[in-house]
Amino acid sequence: NVKETGDESAVTNSLEKSTAPAESKPRKSSSHHRDYRDRVVIGNSVILEEDETVADMVVIGGSAEIYGKVRSDLVVIGGSVTL
Repeated sequence: NVKETGDESAVTNSLEKSTAPAESKPRKSSSHHRDYRDRVVIGNSVILEEDETVADMVVIGGSAEIYGKVRSDLVVIGGSVTL
């Protein structure tokens, strides 16, 4: 049983307004945010230095020496890892 009150149009209008896209505002640049890149190395070894940060690192057919920071995944196939 649904009780009708006559306020359905007000609710509908309110929902339509709340789902409308917000106005686009320019984003402030944060000095703390960096766009870390992925690094993929095939057939060579790689050294990630202390001052380096990557998002993901994949090494195939080589070894990885990690002294810096890998923010997400590290995959090494056919080689060794030194942390």
